[in-house]
Amino acid sequence: MNNTRLPSIIQIISIDYLAITMAVVPIALWALLGVVYIMPAALDGKPVDLSSFLILLLLALTAFCWLALAWRVSKIRAVFAAGIHVKGIITGIWFFRNRGQMCFSYNYQGSIHDARMTLVKNQRSLALKEGAMLELLVDPDNAERTFLQDLFI
Repeated sequence: MNNTRLPSIIQIISIDYLAITMAVVPIALWALLGVVYIMPAALDGKPVDLSSFLILLLLALTAFCWLALAWRVSKIRAVFAAGIHVKGIITGIWFFRNRGQMCFSYNYQGSIHDARMTLVKNQRSLALKEGAMLELLVDPDNAERTFLQDLFI
């Protein structure tokens, strides 16, 4: 059993671009609904006329996004719980606006693997530099699923 501490949902959302997208999209859409439909009607003193289809669509999208987020968090935490520690090296890293892409190589069970990870641009991810050595956790069931341990914890 791996003794690596599991990252919290907040730690995962602050690093993993897919996780933050799944967490924020429903909130942004509900806020948009409020700004476009509810607030103008309330300011004019008119009753809010929302079609049930729009509400059902937003509820379904919210459920989908948050279930996808739960799935992503559980997959990441599973690798942290049972992953194999390996060393790797950053082969490339770039950022554009609020996200970035890190490419890295590592040796697992005698094979060299190249992988990449989409990151949220923050102080921790900006500290990563090309050529730096990494502590990685590799999923023993899928050597292509790898996470940078120090970035999440």
